[in-house]
Amino acid sequence: MRCDRWILAIVCVGLWCVAGCASLPPPAEVSRMMERVSNPPMTPPPGKSLVFFHRPLSPLKVYYTSGWDGTNFLTDLGNGHSTAYVCDPGRHIFTSRCVSQVAVVEANLLPDKTYDFVANLDYLPLRPVKRDSKHRAMIPNWMTNAIWVTRGPGAANYATTRQEMNNELIRDFTVGPKQSRLLHLAPEDCR
Repeated sequence: MRCDRWILAIVCVGLWCVAGCASLPPPAEVSRMMERVSNPPMTPPPGKSLVFFHRPLSPLKVYYTSGWDGTNFLTDLGNGHSTAYVCDPGRHIFTSRCVSQVAVVEANLLPDKTYDFVANLDYLPLRPVKRDSKHRAMIPNWMTNAIWVTRGPGAANYATTRQEMNNELIRDFTVGPKQSRLLHLAPEDCR
């Protein structure tokens, strides 16, 4: 399955280059659950943690990626979008879904620190950007070039209708049969 995704990505990038890759496509339209925000927080408020979710601009048609903190729906990111999330420090279970792929991350966040997640070409759901990740060098670019989005009025109904499905996903990965696939974001993975 993973090999199939790589082959598809390579073929799509090749076709994009043949078609003329002088520029990337424009960012995706903002999801109906989200709205643009012009000035997201860039540093955590005192005693809080700040988490950024990024979907960098891609030459491929990329589907929207949802992000949750436990039962709290946070974002629905399109191509070229980012979301800032201020939360209490401590243990969090973040989930992400894009089409039929999912990721579940147990995160232990420190106060006054900033953490990042990214959805990229080799894995569409949001994954943590670890301290030693090759993606860490791209964070300044994502921060500068993103269309920033936050929950909009349409998010509440979406969150209500999907909450039980998200709870089931959390159970599967934290105490159920998929525990071996649970990802981790350590306190030291902050910027």
